[in-house]
Order: sequence, then structure tokens, then C-alpha cells
Amino acid sequence: MRILILILFTVTAFGQHRQRLNSTDLERFGLMAKVKSYSHIDYQSFLEKDSLKDLRVDNFILAPNNYKIEFNNNGYINLKTELSYLRKKDTLIEKGLWVYEYDGLKRIKEENYYWNNRSKDTTQWVYKYPNDSTTIIHQYDKTYKHLRYQYQQSNNLEYFTKANSDSSYVTKGLFVYDKFNRITRIEEYENKDYIQNLRSQNYNDTIIKNPSVKVWISTKYNAPPAISTHEYDSFGNEIKSSGVGKGSRTHLTEYKYDKNKNWIEKKVYLSSGRIKISRRKFKYWE
Repeated sequence: MRILILILFTVTAFGQHRQRLNSTDLERFGLMAKVKSYSHIDYQSFLEKDSLKDLRVDNFILAPNNYKIEFNNNGYINLKTELSYLRKKDTLIEKGLWVYEYDGLKRIKEENYYWNNRSKDTTQWVYKYPNDSTTIIHQYDKTYKHLRYQYQQSNNLEYFTKANSDSSYVTKGLFVYDKFNRITRIEEYENKDYIQNLRSQNYNDTIIKNPSVKVWISTKYNAPPAISTHEYDSFGNEIKSSGVGKGSRTHLTEYKYDKNKNWIEKKVYLSSGRIKISRRKFKYWE
């Protein structure tokens, strides 16, 4: 289970690095004002006569979906605490812990993940910046021993490689950005010399940061292209997503916002008739 969670994290966190170099974490997460911390809890909902009858914490065991994040005064993450739900006691407890350190240029220097709070079962990422266009990340843990990630920036391109300690297995990828620093194309090679997965993203205008159309094509699996369309509200949060093609589904989303324009409740209406609810509580720097 621990290995699977780390794989899921790696796919998300190490997918691309340029935006992490050019933005604060508050900007990357689309948060408004000077957030000090916030908690995020997902709920399962149960309907009775089209009204919400009961809410129960949704404890997704494959990857932590309930957590608390703390930011420093510069808008970067200090701590992320995973919250695990104990159904028998109907309570959330702190479990996994992410701890972040930064250098004098506000670049991330070190990242430590403790599987159970501050236990010895730890995964560590150490960041090196040999020049302005290169980032090298060393990952150390008991499972993989040592992995090496490298990001190379060149104009609108970002090249990515991941290798184990003896380079017997190398994963490669390419990210293409437009002049507004938005990803328009992702090429995933894995350990081949040809594309395994291809993703493209299109945007409606030069202002919006989120893609209106996403396309995913896989040469690795015998599957047709997956195409989806997306709509957003004035705060940049998705309010509608629809698949394109036979059997495709549409999801609608509603939000409630606080006075700083950060959403505090998200309600997703699934095509199956179910409703997914997420809630956030914010604290701000004064």
C-alpha cells in the first residue's frame, strides 16, 4: 500500500517542474489572499427524495484525499498532514506528514515524507540546481533506494528523465508550454524511444489558465482517444466536464466561497446521480 501511494504521488508531484519554479504554491493551487493553512475533507453523500440525508467522511485508501496544508508567509508549503478516518470512532487522526525546506532563493531544497507522522519510515527528496535551466532531484527510501529525476528547461520545452541508481531503467517525458506558461502537450515515453502516451490541452483565450479541451492518446494500450471538454467559473474553478463520444458522461459542480474568494464547499453532481462533496476550512495570515 505504501508503495502504491508513493507511485501516485510521484505521478502527480513530479509530472512537471517549471510551474513550481515560477509560482508560489498558493498560485499553483489557485488560492486567493495570504492563506496560512487550510483543511480539505471529502464526504460520501446519501440521497433521500433528492435531498442530502447523511454525510460520511470518504476515506480513499489508495491515496490520501483528506489533509491539512500549512503555508509560510511567502506562500510556500511548510507542512502537509494526511488525515485518516477511523470509522469505529468517527474521527480523523493525523497520519502521514510532509515536511518542506527552502533555500535562500525560495526554491524547494528538501522534501521529507513520514509514513506515520515522524516515524523512521521516511522518503526523502533532495533538490539540486546546477544551473538556471536544470533541476535534479534525488529520492531516497527503503523501497527504491535511490531514484534520480532531472528537469531541463529550454525555451518552451521541459525535458524530464527519471532513472534508478545504475540507470538500468530510465523514464523520459516532454512538456510543451505556450508563452503564457500553460502546458499544451505532454509526451510520455516511459522507457522507450517512442511515445507511449500523448496528452494535449487547448485553451479558450490568452487569460484563462485552465484547459477547455483535453485529449489523451495511448499507443501502449489498444484504446480509442479520450476527449473531454471543461468549463470554469469566474474564479477559475471547474463547473462542468463532459466526455466526447458514445457513452460519455457529464459532471456538474457547484461551489460556495468565503470572503476571500476561496471555495469552502464543492458539490459535484455525477452522471450516476450521486453527489460528491468536499469542504475546506481556511486560516489567513493577518
